Amino acid sequence: EYGFEMPNDAAGHVFLAVHDYDWLFGLAENMTNRTYSEKSAQNLEANMQKLSRFVDAGYPVILGEYGAIDKNNTTERAYYAEAVNYMCKKIGIVPVWWDAGAFNHEDTEKADFCFTLIRRDTYELMYPEITYGIMRGFNLNYAGLSDITKEPELTPMTDIALDTKSQYPDGIILEAGEYVHVDAQKLPVECNDIVVWKSSNPDVATVYNGMIHGKSMGV
Repeated sequence: EYGFEMPNDAAGHVFLAVHDYDWLFGLAENMTNRTYSEKSAQNLEANMQKLSRFVDAGYPVILGEYGAIDKNNTTERAYYAEAVNYMCKKIGIVPVWWDAGAFNHEDTEKADFCFTLIRRDTYELMYPEITYGIMRGFNLNYAGLSDITKEPELTPMTDIALDTKSQYPDGIILEAGEYVHVDAQKLPVECNDIVVWKSSNPDVATVYNGMIHGKSMGV
């Protein structure tokens, strides 16, 4: 928009970073505009979609700041976060919630100009609903914004099936620098819980969304 064009020699050298806040809902320090609607999410998705031309052309795009201050409206902020992450994943944008680390909310009757989700001293999730909303939005395969609900009912995961034994009967062995993708099936199939991939020793191997990256010798 506004006629912006990438330089001819930009490929492989630059990425785009954008910020987005819903002013009345996310920034205005009042206790009036506390609700985030599906219509607001649809309008944002339409604007986000304009960035797809850069993604499609091979330029990485980062939503380097987004978020909403605390107006004692955790459910609404969680829905907003889930919607933003859904649309970013759909378009191919990396979303980054603005978490500056401050937290001093003492009066729930007033807006707290604070975006913090994780306390730096205790690593406590200040608003687990928002954190889980971020994870659901980016990891679940929704058909559209209408699939995202406020205060969703959780169908928990009872088991997980990894399709590795048939491919790697002796376990996965990687050289440093190699990658392998592991598929996981959540059970029951209809669960809307999230699988968080984690490495027991990130110096040996890292894992993200099922992609294992061998780094050095070890188990």
